[in-house]
Amino acid sequence: MAKDTNDKKSEPKTWFERLGQSFSSDPKNKSELMTILKEAESRALIDQDELEMIEGAINVSTKKARDIMIPKAQIRFIRQGQTLQEFLPIMINAHHSRFPVLAKDSEEVIGILHAKDILKYNLTDEPFVLDSNVLHETVIVPESKRLDNLLREFQNSHNHMAIVIDEYGNISGAITIEDILEEIVGEIEDEFDRATTDFIQPIKDNAFLVKAITPVEVFNAFFNSTFIDDKVDTMGGIIIKHLGYLPQENEQLIIAKLEITIKSTTERMINDFTVKNYDNETN
Repeated sequence: MAKDTNDKKSEPKTWFERLGQSFSSDPKNKSELMTILKEAESRALIDQDELEMIEGAINVSTKKARDIMIPKAQIRFIRQGQTLQEFLPIMINAHHSRFPVLAKDSEEVIGILHAKDILKYNLTDEPFVLDSNVLHETVIVPESKRLDNLLREFQNSHNHMAIVIDEYGNISGAITIEDILEEIVGEIEDEFDRATTDFIQPIKDNAFLVKAITPVEVFNAFFNSTFIDDKVDTMGGIIIKHLGYLPQENEQLIIAKLEITIKSTTERMINDFTVKNYDNETN
């Protein structure tokens, strides 16, 4: 009985302890480390989910902000000088809680507005002024910023969003702490994420394939556009009404600085189309 008790005490209690026992020698590089980890997974010392999380944590140290940032075309900006009534619909449709605020007459980000900070203005008669009193610090990082370093900065500063700039100091995108964590633990989807991916899929070169049945409000939230029509509620309807006829496949048009190419149609309707931000491509 004593022998059995000693054997039990010597058994590893966690997957990390079991993993340690699988190391016959110290790995000399990340490639060797991954080989050992995959071998450990094949021997059931760790499971597939654990392997993917470890691999994600390792890969974070090799990726840059540019690799996972939200492109500028998808960021919901607010402009200094806008009233609460003007930008509140943008916040409601965007389905996220932090919004970069641009200076009144330039592309400089002067702060980050948190949705929760304006709640009290809907509950009282206190006037709302979009100034430094309601804005949070703007974190600016270059496209080459390593994700592991940025994650550490997020943790230390308690910020959750950074604006990404290119070599010329222009805004190229934004990145959040959730974006980095998703690289480690996998996709973290909410209800709006799932609804959006049902309608809009990234292709390449900042282009997206969009189903014509995409609700106008979903399209507006994703592309920061302002389409509205009381008589149509899908983007297929918006396109047809704009043209005045049913377009043909491969037909191109530009609406509100968005380059749209019709991909497939039937005799009566558009099936899907691609979208590129024409304004970003030409500037």
